[in-house]
Amino acid sequence: MVKQIFVASLRNASLAASLRNASLAAVLVTALSAVWCKPVGSAGETKPVPKMGYKLVMKVNYFGRIEWSVSPDGARLSSPILAITCKPPLFETHLYNTETKKVKVFDKQTGFDRLGAMMEGGMAGRTRYKYSPWKKVGDEVIAGRKCTKFTREMLNPQQDAQRYAKYVEEYWVSPQFDMPHIEELMAPLTRLTSRDFKMMKGFGMKRIATWQVYRRGVAKPDVDDKLTYLQTLECKKMLIDPKVFDMGSNYKPVSDEGEILFSDDGGGLAGGRF
Repeated sequence: MVKQIFVASLRNASLAASLRNASLAAVLVTALSAVWCKPVGSAGETKPVPKMGYKLVMKVNYFGRIEWSVSPDGARLSSPILAITCKPPLFETHLYNTETKKVKVFDKQTGFDRLGAMMEGGMAGRTRYKYSPWKKVGDEVIAGRKCTKFTREMLNPQQDAQRYAKYVEEYWVSPQFDMPHIEELMAPLTRLTSRDFKMMKGFGMKRIATWQVYRRGVAKPDVDDKLTYLQTLECKKMLIDPKVFDMGSNYKPVSDEGEILFSDDGGGLAGGRF
């Protein structure tokens, strides 16, 4: 009887030990699986994960078709040849040519100023034409976003004894996206699309100018041209892979942005259009 009790005790102790070992093994497997399944980089660090942001597709008269992606990780403008990136924490502007593999790096403020000068042909403040103040005329939806519409007209268009001209601009401005550092991240796009960025908080989504030439005493214009300088085709909220904000390797820094804008053979603007 004593022998039977002793054998049963050994069996129970062995079973308890087995259960403890099985539980410990399950915990270890679960922990290791969590580590093994977690995305890691080449150095063993956790890979950045996509974050919610926005992607815009636009047609800009001096760039052609562009894509603009922005998330808390950065911002990137992409065209067939030229690209611009901006990333926290320094918010430097990288202007680079994906064909010639050259890059110009600007600090935060210089990049904002230089992009504006390039896009406006360096003519800001030197034009002989005068304009009325921008006037708000209502709200409209452009590519799914509610925008404020502004208009202004040229005050001193060309005219002579027989003819006179009219020039009117219409401009649709979207408020900024709701995300951290959005003013800094959107600065390059704001500077590219906004005609009076200090007054209009946000970024341009559409800009049209109408140029008309009339003969005096005639109601119908001889010339009636509508010029689309900016048109947003798409605006989507989506997850953005942080890799899109990386410039890549093998880029040569240059001191003059002109080397980015022009092809290596000196034959004109990179890609044939800017």
